[in-house]
Amino acid sequence: MGISVQTFHHAPAAVHKRH
Repeated sequence: MGISVQTFHHAPAAVHKRH
């Protein structure tokens, strides 16, 4: 439950694009 938070803060735009 640490990578999720890091990824969200690291590349929020990428997460939205992946969705």
